[in-house]
Amino acid sequence: MAVGSQWRKSSYSEPNACVEVDLSTSPRVRDSRNTSAGHLQFSIPAWRCFIHSLKGSRE
Repeated sequence: MAVGSQWRKSSYSEPNACVEVDLSTSPRVRDSRNTSAGHLQFSIPAWRCFIHSLKGSRE
């Protein structure tokens, strides 16, 4: 795990179906039930595009 990592769970997460996000460096996502399985890392532009697409789906 990277020094300074700050993994956070969504307030919308269900107890048995959750992911965590670390935005302290490049955006990373992991399964909160299996944190030792590793993580997915995204470029900042890719993460922004992903977040923008989520916001657009709620409008």
